[in-house]
Amino acid sequence: MKQCLENWQPTYIASSVELITPAVFREGLALEDFDTVLFDSRTALVPGCDEIDHDKVCDNMRRMSLIGLDLYLLNEEGDRRQDELEGVVRDAALDIDVICPDILEVESALVRPEVQSLPAMIDFIIKKKRPPTERILMVGDSILTDVVAANRAGIHSLLLPEHHGPRRLADGVRRIAEAMIRKYLLGDNVPACTDDFPDTVTAASPLHSVAQNSHAKSIRRYLRRTQKESESDLE
Repeated sequence: MKQCLENWQPTYIASSVELITPAVFREGLALEDFDTVLFDSRTALVPGCDEIDHDKVCDNMRRMSLIGLDLYLLNEEGDRRQDELEGVVRDAALDIDVICPDILEVESALVRPEVQSLPAMIDFIIKKKRPPTERILMVGDSILTDVVAANRAGIHSLLLPEHHGPRRLADGVRRIAEAMIRKYLLGDNVPACTDDFPDTVTAASPLHSVAQNSHAKSIRRYLRRTQKESESDLE
C-alpha cells in the first residue's frame, strides 16, 4: 500500500507549463539540480489550445536548450501524431528530440497506450542517452501515467493541471480516478482543481501517513473494474 501511494506522489507541482522557464533551472531555484527534461507532448506542445500560450512555451524551450538542458518530447500517441509534432518542432526551431513508441517498437494497448509506452520511452532515454536519473525531470498532467512512470523509473516529476484537450474513450474514467486520488490520497499535497495549483514551481508536500489513506484499496479496485469495462466497450 505504501509503495502504491509513493508511486502517485509528484516531486513538484505548478499551475502551467509556461512556468517552466530557464530561470527556474538556475542556481538556488526550484529545479537547479536537473539537466534533462522530458515533456508529455499533450501537455507541452499543443498549438491552438486556449489554455496554453504555445509561442511562450516554444520560446522557453529554445532558451532552455541554450543554457545546456537536454529536452525530449514524449509522444504517447504514436505515428498518428509523430509527423505533426516533428513539424511543430521544426517550424519553431526547437532543439528537442521527439520520441514515440513506434520508434521503440512498443506494442501499444487499446486503452491508454501510454500506460505501456511511456515507461518504455523513459527507459530508452535512460539507457541510450545515459543521463544520471537523479537529474531527469518528467513534466506531465497525469498522476496515473506521467507521475507513476517517473517514480517507477527512479526519476523526478512535475505535475501540471490536467489539459482538457482531445482524449481517448477511457479518459473520462481516468479523470474520475485522478480526482479520487487527489482528494482521498494526496489531499493538500496535490491540488484537486486547476485554480488551486501554485503560480510558481513548488515542491509537493510529503505524503500523508498510510493510516490516513483508507480509500486506497477502493480506488485501486475501481481502476481495475473500469479499465475492464472500457476494454469491453472497444471490442
